[in-house]
Amino acid sequence: MGGTSAVAGGWVDLDGFEAYVRENRLARELHVPYIRRWVARFVREHGEVWLPDALGRKYPNAAREWGWQYVFPATRLSVDPRSGKVRRHHVDESSLQKAMHVALREAGVVRPASVHTLRHSFATHLLQSGVNIREIQELLGHESVETTMIYTHVMAHGPRTATSPLDANRRGKAAASHGQVR
Repeated sequence: MGGTSAVAGGWVDLDGFEAYVRENRLARELHVPYIRRWVARFVREHGEVWLPDALGRKYPNAAREWGWQYVFPATRLSVDPRSGKVRRHHVDESSLQKAMHVALREAGVVRPASVHTLRHSFATHLLQSGVNIREIQELLGHESVETTMIYTHVMAHGPRTATSPLDANRRGKAAASHGQVR
């Protein structure tokens, strides 16, 4: 989850339906597609957010502008103990984990899973759908494609699309012996 729960609206391209997640730990930016129907909800989740003091003084209305809003806002507003202002913060990562556990329990899923499991599922489904491993690498923010290659193990269990030229030749001979190919 890392920086994802604290993504601000200014990092979301409303026209291109893409979020830019700044990964501070690795000093890089990830471009992540998101679901279009969430945009309306993001815009509705409007409230004042905390800004660094100098920025807040220079741009007094910025704390209410879309560009500074959290994409994953907390459900409740809270009082800032330093200023006394009512503000919206980003959702706490533990809240996301708790919601995930509740959803798993209510769905009757007994296999252990976490929010991070969704990331793995996303990558696996992309790979199974035929998305290029390099594109998946970029979406996940992996520096090395070898890290992304861990998801290819699932393909060993899926249907095979490549056939041996010898198999193709045998099918042709079998069909010819049945009078189907001349």
